[in-house]
Amino acid sequence: MLKKIAKTTAKLGLATLGGLAVYHTKYNKKYPLVSESHAEQPLSSDGKIADIDWVVEENYKEMMTNKVEPFLKNRLEVGNLDRGDYSLAYEKFLLPHSIASVIIVHGFNEYKEKFHEVVYYFLQKNIQVFIYDQRGHGMSKLSAQQTQIDSQNFNEYVLDLKAMIDEVVKPSLLKEDKLFIFSHSMGGAVTTSFIEQFEGRVDGVILNTPMFLIDTGKYPRSFTYLYSKQMAKLGWGREYIPTTEAFDSEKHTRYDKQPENSISNSQIREAYHHDVNVRLHTVPTRGGSLNWLKTAFDTTHAILKPDRLKRIKQPVLLIRAGRDTVVQKEGIFTAGTYLPNVEQILIAESKHQTYLNHDAELKIYMSKLLEFIQQNAK
Repeated sequence: MLKKIAKTTAKLGLATLGGLAVYHTKYNKKYPLVSESHAEQPLSSDGKIADIDWVVEENYKEMMTNKVEPFLKNRLEVGNLDRGDYSLAYEKFLLPHSIASVIIVHGFNEYKEKFHEVVYYFLQKNIQVFIYDQRGHGMSKLSAQQTQIDSQNFNEYVLDLKAMIDEVVKPSLLKEDKLFIFSHSMGGAVTTSFIEQFEGRVDGVILNTPMFLIDTGKYPRSFTYLYSKQMAKLGWGREYIPTTEAFDSEKHTRYDKQPENSISNSQIREAYHHDVNVRLHTVPTRGGSLNWLKTAFDTTHAILKPDRLKRIKQPVLLIRAGRDTVVQKEGIFTAGTYLPNVEQILIAESKHQTYLNHDAELKIYMSKLLEFIQQNAK
């Protein structure tokens, strides 16, 4: 495999360290990023915590099982939206007199039920909710045995979101209803590409730790992109991204209790949803393909172009986690610099999954989300 890559990079003049250095320089010039933000503000409650029934870590599993899930079940409508080879599983939580509606777009390797606590809070504030499993995730897989997330065209995710809004969400709304998107991580890239391509479809957007720049660890982004690009060209695109792997029932059925391996502050919340994932899905998704990585790079390169970001006129709440190890801050700073109507928030001590935080931080975070929707729904 390495020999094939070496042959291809040799043809491109990149086989030497010098060649790779030249590529790295050209890459950074082609895809420039903003390295800091002076507009970002730390998340603060200012004493404004939403007056709702909060789920707490002390008896989290009991509350979710005996209170939240029955509450949601009584308001739940389920369905499937056919999208070519895929059938997108979705949930609707409709209210008789809502103040606004939200569609939730989850992240990589996630599933709709993981956001049920968030849905519970939205509904209490009279905000109705739509949520779906993106293609290759949750119940929207080609088969129950599919464990790899593969994509050769990231825009399929974008068109899926458009179809969900046009065919599932809009028919359920009254003419005057305001529609918002709450997106997380990969869902942030999908959402941003959607609102850049299709103007005026929604009234506001929450981009929660959006995947605008993938954290490639010790490997430079330029080399990681080159590697995924060449592997796809050579026919090895279905190989797993080196840092991921297939679901293994021996290794992955039990929750990993090591804090350093967690991307959430609240392991109580994270462990609960891990168990839900294993219970709901015959074989949960686990890792991504190099095809997916390559097309994710292509999409983030495109959506961060200043002229595309400036098209977005809706109010945007842009949230960054200070201890994020999944996405890098420069991508979020770049978006924040060029979005015309944006509020930038930093949750300094949070890991990537801000919605799975400890009780005190979660209350401040969710109160901010609710306030953003309430203010822009008027």
